[in-house]
Amino acid sequence: MWVYELKHKPDGIIDMHKGRFVEKDCAQEKASILMRPFLRDAICQPFIAFVHLQLIMVGTHLSWTFKTSFRHGDFCEEVYVSQPHGFVQKGHEHKVCRLRKALYGLKQAPCSWYEKIHAYLIAFGFENSPTERTLYVKRVDDVFLIMVVYVDDMLLTGPNEKHIADFKADLHASFEMSDLGHLHHYLGIQFMQVDGGIALCQSKYIDTLLQRFGLEDCKPIATPMETGLHLSLHDVGDAFDVVLYQQAVGCLIYLCITRPDIQFVVSQMSRFMHCPGVKHWQAVKRIFRYLSGTQSLGLFYPKGGSLPPDLHAFSDSDWAGCYDTRVSTSGFCFMLGSSCISWLSKKQPTVATSSCEAEYRAAFTATVECVWLRRLLADLGVGQSSATTIFTDSQSAIAVVRNPVFHARTKHIEVHYHYVRERFSAGEISLAYVPTQENIADLFTKALPREKFEAFRKALGLLPFVD
Repeated sequence: MWVYELKHKPDGIIDMHKGRFVEKDCAQEKASILMRPFLRDAICQPFIAFVHLQLIMVGTHLSWTFKTSFRHGDFCEEVYVSQPHGFVQKGHEHKVCRLRKALYGLKQAPCSWYEKIHAYLIAFGFENSPTERTLYVKRVDDVFLIMVVYVDDMLLTGPNEKHIADFKADLHASFEMSDLGHLHHYLGIQFMQVDGGIALCQSKYIDTLLQRFGLEDCKPIATPMETGLHLSLHDVGDAFDVVLYQQAVGCLIYLCITRPDIQFVVSQMSRFMHCPGVKHWQAVKRIFRYLSGTQSLGLFYPKGGSLPPDLHAFSDSDWAGCYDTRVSTSGFCFMLGSSCISWLSKKQPTVATSSCEAEYRAAFTATVECVWLRRLLADLGVGQSSATTIFTDSQSAIAVVRNPVFHARTKHIEVHYHYVRERFSAGEISLAYVPTQENIADLFTKALPREKFEAFRKALGLLPFVD
């Protein structure tokens, strides 16, 4: 089938009218779809972890984006498709076409493309990160390049323009691809060069959402959620349009890539995707009202010659915050220097019987993320020589981690949460106390009053920028 699309520039102006002939995945008949050797022990189509973007923005000066096509994949399978509409050869209407190159929509296309680009990058001297399949790093003598692959989009960055130019020339010689120039717009995210650093913003995306849901003229509000508001599956009221609610919350989830200040409330709203009510929709509209007044906010990352080595985190929990299940909420944020690179607000899997247990489980969630980030930083050449400090406002949780004699008092806590103790003993993490008034992770576990909310938002590096 033919798929037609309008490609827009970052400012919303139409860039091109694009037509693409694709294979309908639902119509592909089952045949011998070969599993390629490169992907036997990997996922078929790896996707980017957006923390890569934050890390790259902190540690480098210049970035370029490229766009290539699945058509470059080596396609050896025998696959036939119907003749394209409008290009059917007269007198041979009953015939089909045999594919010589992969098409979008084919089950084999992602495997073919990733095998091709992986082999090329390895031959060029890149090393594939064992932590993240989409990340490639080249460190040879004075050459330092980072490549991030996302489907058919690629992001290249490094501190030396000459090395980047040499690699770009080789890319163009090997593939037919579009050089989109300096990084300014990538995966719906705006990258703005400002004094002293780079800002990640989604103001154009917010504007599109406000128009889509008819809220472009709504009255702005200072916070995304009313303090003390408790939502339940059993809230009395009329049911709301499920599809519209799911579309709105789904769009907000993607917005959380650059807006950690709405992470908690969006996580709360996503719990009612299957049975939303009018009260839940009103809470969603409040988020849009907040976004309309803070549309220019973006994450600021100061430029530097290298990634700062001081990784630390804040962890918190809201004990029994869910009124339906009495399950607690875990929240954390990781800071690399003064830059926020990773955050989370998530409902815990089981009920905690005490606030200490809830805080301990939140520390476990942060510890898992910490181990992964430390490995990722090591792949980027910034190994963490000392333990990563996780700040929490629970002294009892710190005592549980530091004192293994408390077995009788803590054996009701699930065994796998004692992973925190193991990482503490191994010297990878350390827990430190921080007062609740200074715990930034409080933003990810509950609705806060305006002054405290704005103070924590600023501490995360969310500042107003004008494109």
